[in-house]
Amino acid sequence: MRQSFWWPGSSKEMEEFVRTCTTCLQYLVPRHEPLISSTLPERPWHTIAMDLCVCYGKTFLVISDYFSRFPAIVQLENQTSRCIIKHLKSIFARFGIPEIVRTDNGPQFATVQSSEFRQFAQCWGFKHITSSPHFAQSNRFIVSAVKIVKNLLKKNTEDPQLALLEYRATPLANGSSPAELLMGRKIRSIMPMTNDRFEPNKVDMDKITKNEEQRRQQQANN
Repeated sequence: MRQSFWWPGSSKEMEEFVRTCTTCLQYLVPRHEPLISSTLPERPWHTIAMDLCVCYGKTFLVISDYFSRFPAIVQLENQTSRCIIKHLKSIFARFGIPEIVRTDNGPQFATVQSSEFRQFAQCWGFKHITSSPHFAQSNRFIVSAVKIVKNLLKKNTEDPQLALLEYRATPLANGSSPAELLMGRKIRSIMPMTNDRFEPNKVDMDKITKNEEQRRQQQANN
């Protein structure tokens, strides 16, 4: 909204509007422990993480890019490796094949139980890394992404895709939106914006890296 509108005291009023949102307060989840910051990959869609999410009795596959935090979500017909692979192929055809895919040790992903997923990784040429069962914090990044997506689904039951669109279009703490970081351009949402804002632009890697380092330091200090 700040990119589209301004009036005297607008920032304070916007923050107050968000802070007192009844729907947001209803689903507010207090943070009990500090997040473990992830290392920023060298480029978008280089490293992604994914996990399953159950909401309103439906199971979703949640995928998030470590560089841009761009979330992708699909509803699963079942929780088998075959079903997950089918949807991943569609997502990879859209965004490209990542170098690294991180998951937990669920039976759909663990190479011991799922030869299908191991063969998929070999055939499509990405490295599959599972988190240690004794150190779940190693996959804290996707845990945080799942919480965000789950809250969006809960707060926007009528049109969850619109909520995802707005999240992808909203600037992060580093100043760029997930869509900008992933695709090098702003995406059009229902928030009014002048046409010149949608021109493709190159991500300033030095600025992003600096902002991300500051964010990690703040999280460590908190």
